[in-house]
Amino acid sequence: MIQNEDEIRDLYRRRAKRYDQLTKLYSLLGFRGRVYRRMAVEALNLKRGDTVIDIGCGTGLSFPYLRNKVGSEGKILGVDLSGDMLEQARQKCRVRGWSNVDLIQCDAGSFAFPDEVGGIISVFALRSIAASDRVIQRGAEALSPGRRFVVLDLKMPEKAPDLLKKLFVLFARPFGVSREIEARRLLESAENYLTNILIFELYFGFAYILTGEAPVDGAHREDGPTGQSGGFARSGKAEMRAKTPGCLNDSNIRLRQKDGDANFVEEVNLTG
Repeated sequence: MIQNEDEIRDLYRRRAKRYDQLTKLYSLLGFRGRVYRRMAVEALNLKRGDTVIDIGCGTGLSFPYLRNKVGSEGKILGVDLSGDMLEQARQKCRVRGWSNVDLIQCDAGSFAFPDEVGGIISVFALRSIAASDRVIQRGAEALSPGRRFVVLDLKMPEKAPDLLKKLFVLFARPFGVSREIEARRLLESAENYLTNILIFELYFGFAYILTGEAPVDGAHREDGPTGQSGGFARSGKAEMRAKTPGCLNDSNIRLRQKDGDANFVEEVNLTG
C-alpha cells in the first residue's frame, strides 16, 4: 500500500525511537530481518571506496554492513523522508565515529542522484514510495555500468493460505503493511531500467530480494529457458542456501541470469 508523505512521516515519527527494538521482535516469528538485510548488502557486490546509496535508510540499520564493504574510504548516502528516523541514524553515526555517512532528508522521488554510483539499496521502503518508478529509473542512470540496484521488500504471496495472509498483515501493520502490498509494480520498473535481474523469495514468499544491474554498452535482455517456471532465471544453489521456495510468479518478465550471480548467498551466515 502506497502512503502519502504525511502518513509516512507520522508513522515513523511515532516509531523512530523504538524502531530498532520493534524490528527485533519479528525474529520471534522466524522473520530473520537482520540476515535478509545482510544478504541484500552482499548482493550489491560493493568494493572498497565505492559510493553507495541507501534509499529509505531509516535509522541506519544497513549502515554497519554497507560500511564493512565500502570501508572508511567509501561513502554512504542515506536518504529518508522522516527527520525523526534520520536523527536516530545520525546518533548511530556519531557514537560509532562514521564520518563517511551523509544523511539527506527528502522524498526519494526528488533525490538528486550523484554520478557513477557503486550501488543502490532499498530495504523495506520502496513499496511505500509513490514515485518508485522514478527512483529506479534515476538510480539506474546514476549507477556505473554493471553496478547493482538491490531491493529487499515485502509482498503478498498469491498461493499463501488466507489465514496466513491475515496474520502477516496483523503483525506487520505497525510498519504500514496492508493486504495491498504490490510487488509487480517494482518488478515492472526494474525490467524497464535494469538488466540481469534475479529474484529470491524469503520467509515463505512474504519477502524477496531483487537484484538488477545498470546496463552496459550492448547489454540486452534475453528470454529464460523455454518452459521455465515463473519466467525468471533461477539457481538451485541460491535457492538451497537461501532456503527460498522459488521465484516470484510473473510470466510476463523473462530475464537472463549472469553466471555466478547466485554466489553472493554463500557469503552470508544464515544462522546469524
